[in-house]
Amino acid sequence: MILTTAVIMGLILLILFGMLWIRKNQLDMVHRNFIGLKEQFGGEVLRGGFAVRPRYTGVIKGNKFAISITSEKNKNGRKYYIAATMESQSKVHFSILSSDWLEDREKIEEQGRKLVSIKNGQYLLELSKKSQLKQLNKSKLEEPLAEIDPVAYILVGKSHIILERPSVNLTEDTQIEPMRRLLNGMYSLKQAIE
Repeated sequence: MILTTAVIMGLILLILFGMLWIRKNQLDMVHRNFIGLKEQFGGEVLRGGFAVRPRYTGVIKGNKFAISITSEKNKNGRKYYIAATMESQSKVHFSILSSDWLEDREKIEEQGRKLVSIKNGQYLLELSKKSQLKQLNKSKLEEPLAEIDPVAYILVGKSHIILERPSVNLTEDTQIEPMRRLLNGMYSLKQAIE
């Protein structure tokens, strides 16, 4: 009986160690990719410890940005996102939401939130006041979305752009070319709203 319990506990510990090792290896690859970004754009790579998600901060075309990894757990499992922020100035505060990312669009519209379809319904532009739509050029917003796509959401505030991009493979999605495309798209969005 004691031997069986010890074997079961040993297997559980082995499984937990294996899961931790896989996570650490994945984060090590993301960390290496961020070091490649540092070599390309300058900046700083931060990592707090053994299996901690790395963060990267840098400057592109004179604009500070930061990239990190986030995740959420839902009924379908864990989803990972590449979170990015960039300094920007906008008089209009708005959100761009992916139709695929929103789970219950009807419920949101029932709450009285103002949603405007853009990019053939692939994304929804959310404004606090419908009158603000006159201050934005929808077609200028759609062009940078082609570079940034796919994205779960984009928040545009007074001083920053914040977005999260879903990732199926963090190792591939954090390599230099996909990140360059994302940062260039964010910069194009910044120019479109300023």
